[in-house]
Amino acid sequence: MASVIVIARVRPRAESRAELLGLLDEVQAASRLDDGCEQYGYHAELTDPDSLVAVEEWRDMPALQAHLRQPHVGRLVAALPALETEPPSIVVHQIASSGNLPLP
Repeated sequence: MASVIVIARVRPRAESRAELLGLLDEVQAASRLDDGCEQYGYHAELTDPDSLVAVEEWRDMPALQAHLRQPHVGRLVAALPALETEPPSIVVHQIASSGNLPLP
């Protein structure tokens, strides 16, 4: 099966940033324990530190689908509308193959 990469972008409301960061910290810790999670992390964009980016790698689509049914994901989805300035951008990529970058 193909591995799955998820890239999500969210822009928190200034007054809600600390609350959202606390929630993301909890969700990140719980998600890293989900079966099939290869990588999971939230990051600030270098050129726009007010924008947060999630990068997730899942063993396969069934693992991602199981993750999406977890209570910690439900809490995040329910809380986001009140904490963000606009709906998140979430893109899923199914990867056919991976390997090391062939640097010169």
